[in-house]
This record gives sequence, C-alpha cells and structure tokens, in this order.
Amino acid sequence: MEGRGATTSIQEVALSAMPSSPIVTTSATIEYLLWKKKRTEKALERCNKSLASLESYLSTLNVQHVVVTELGKVMEGYDATGAVLDEKVLDLEKTLKEIDQQLEVERAKLSSPNRNNGLNQRATISVLADIEGEVEMVLIYGMWNDDGSDFCY
Repeated sequence: MEGRGATTSIQEVALSAMPSSPIVTTSATIEYLLWKKKRTEKALERCNKSLASLESYLSTLNVQHVVVTELGKVMEGYDATGAVLDEKVLDLEKTLKEIDQQLEVERAKLSSPNRNNGLNQRATISVLADIEGEVEMVLIYGMWNDDGSDFCY
C-alpha cells in the first residue's frame, strides 16, 4: 500500500473476508416452472376425472336405454373419447416429467457456487493527512491462479 499526496500517512491496513451474498432459493424461472407444473397437474386431474366419468357413464348404460343397433355407435364413441383422454393424460404426464427435469436444472444453478472464494477479500485502509488536498492511494495486490500454480501481481 502506497500513499501519495500532501503529507499522507497510512495508519492501518486490514484485510477481512467480505460477507457472502444471501443464498438465493428461487428465481423467476423457478417460479414460472412451479406455476406451469401446477397448471399441468390440474389439467391431469381433470383428464383423470373425465376418464372416470366416461367409465361411470358406460357402466350405467343398460338394455332399457340403448337399442342393440345403437350399441356399436355408443362403443365407438366411448373408444374415441377414451383414446383422446388417454392421449391427453400421456402428454400431460410427459410434460410434468419435463418440468421436473427443468426445475432440477434450475435449482442446481442456484445451489452451485458461482463466485470465486479467493476474491472475497476486503481491504480497509486508515489514512491521515496533515493538510487538505488531493491524495492518491496505490493498492498492490497479488493472487494465485485458479490452479494454484502461480502467484500474480
């Protein structure tokens, strides 16, 4: 540490660790994915209820209400509606898996350290000057390379 200027006197130089940033537990992306997951879960719940209702409807049919010649059409309608709902359930389940994977990736981004702990040092310098005037401070520092092999200034 060097001081240049009107009768500059460096009284004290202290190094300390800077406080780390608060841990981030969520992000806009995570909030959006959670919202999307909730919507998908609700849609899946509706599809499952629709399938249950379709099954229930079929089980309530009896020979008094359906003419034998119409039974083929009823069964075709049941199969077509069931196939559409089954396809929708499969798509929604796939979407839920994809959302869960995306959430895992986003949460991993938040939990991984993105800061070099070697750079969290703070220098506190006490300076006195006998007269008012411009003072120039020169801070010379060094640090190790990422692999720890060389010390650089």
